[in-house]
Amino acid sequence: KDIALICVSESHMLYEEGFSIYVKFSKPEFTQDADEQTELQVLAVGVLVDFMKDLERAKGFASQVDQKPVWSKLAKAQLEEKFPADAIESFIHAEDPNEYVL
Repeated sequence: KDIALICVSESHMLYEEGFSIYVKFSKPEFTQDADEQTELQVLAVGVLVDFMKDLERAKGFASQVDQKPVWSKLAKAQLEEKFPADAIESFIHAEDPNEYVL
């Protein structure tokens, strides 16, 4: 996890490598704790949306892992990037009404 943080730092900008590390270590053979697996998956999707700005790939990753916090992170990024329809779909997958504004 620490190595992935170094990879995505501004001084190194090794985003693809950081993403790969998070994905690899979120697998059950490396991390048995389900909460830690989800945390690593959220960090992985964070690399895709925050650093690589690849929302399509992030959507594919979210579909693959299908974890609510991952969908929520994606939805917030889609909303920030002005993709409201995609964001609504992702928020529905996440079952996360926190960003709903009346």
